[in-house]
Amino acid sequence: MTFHDHSRLAWLPIGASAVLGAGFFVIGVREIIDGGPTLPGLAAVTISAVAILCISVFSQYAESISVTFDTGRRRVELTGWLPWRQRHESWNFDEVASIEPESWDDGDGAPVWRPAMVLKCGERVPLTANWHRNRELTDDLCFRARTAMHQ
Repeated sequence: MTFHDHSRLAWLPIGASAVLGAGFFVIGVREIIDGGPTLPGLAAVTISAVAILCISVFSQYAESISVTFDTGRRRVELTGWLPWRQRHESWNFDEVASIEPESWDDGDGAPVWRPAMVLKCGERVPLTANWHRNRELTDDLCFRARTAMHQ
C-alpha cells in the first residue's frame, strides 16, 4: 500500500516569493551599480533576502511525500521530494510501535491532524507534510497503514 501527500497550493507563495525576490534583487543591484542612492538599493536587496526567508518557510509545507508499506519485505519506506533535495528513509515493521493521529492547534483554536508513525525508540515520524482539519481522513490513513502492517 502506498499513499501520497502532495501540496500543490504551497507552491503558489513559493513562486510569488521567488519572482518578487528576484525582481527586487535586480532592482537593488541595478540601483547600486548605477551609482544611485544607496538606501533604496539596500532596501530592495533586503526585501529580496526576506523573500528568500519566505521561500524557506513555505517550502516546509511543499514537500511531496510518498509512504509505502511493503508487506513482502516488511518495511515502511518514506520518500520526500523538493526541487533542491530528496530524502529517503526506511524502517522495518519491527521498529514501529504504532501509527496514530497527532494533533496541533492551528492558532485559531481549531485542531488539525496528521498521521504519524511512532517508532519503538520514541521518535515520531510524520507521514504527511501537511496538517488536515479532517480528523476522519487522518484516522482512515492511520487505520489503512496499521492494516497494511497487520497491527
